[in-house]
Amino acid sequence: MPASLLNLCMIRLGKVERMSDKEARISVWFVEFLDDLPTISLREEVIERSSIFARGIKNGDMVAVHWQNICQKLTPRQVRWLEHYTSEAIKYVKIKGE
Repeated sequence: MPASLLNLCMIRLGKVERMSDKEARISVWFVEFLDDLPTISLREEVIERSSIFARGIKNGDMVAVHWQNICQKLTPRQVRWLEHYTSEAIKYVKIKGE
């Protein structure tokens, strides 16, 4: 699976950095492959307002991101589970060239 597709397809953890009337800027988990090993880093992404499906999102909220859509505001417990299972799941990912 190409890394670009993996990052779109997986449900990723994000933090809303700045909301506006038109978009949200978020720091989102991003899987990179260094020496063929998966690693999680943070990356800023811009999500258009029309792609924010969760209500009441504000600066500082932790959210679930899927296919460049903000799907849900997360509770602290949900954040811990998503961190845990994402870290576990990427151990089994094999990457193919872009």
